[in-house]
Amino acid sequence: MKYIIPLVVVVIFVFIRFAQCKEVKCSKKSFICQDATSFYECISDEKGNYFNTGVLQSCPPGLMCDDKNEIECEEDISMEFLTDRKLSFKFAAPAGRKHIIDDE
Repeated sequence: MKYIIPLVVVVIFVFIRFAQCKEVKCSKKSFICQDATSFYECISDEKGNYFNTGVLQSCPPGLMCDDKNEIECEEDISMEFLTDRKLSFKFAAPAGRKHIIDDE
């Protein structure tokens, strides 16, 4: 009888921990992003299956995580460079690109 209460407490604790966990699936990369600033490291077994380590890691300040990147955390590209005006100017006729690329 004296072991029943501790056993019930342990079972409840384990159940709560598993209920809070969510599976994070790795692709064929060494990481998977949780959000823009954190990621899970992934490791592969001898069969080539990838698993996450279960430890959420943070990117250093100023770096962002994106699943499309080659490495976990890379510099964030300012949205200023992604506007239509900048893109159309950048790819305009050679005369319009003169100060960016000297075509002459």
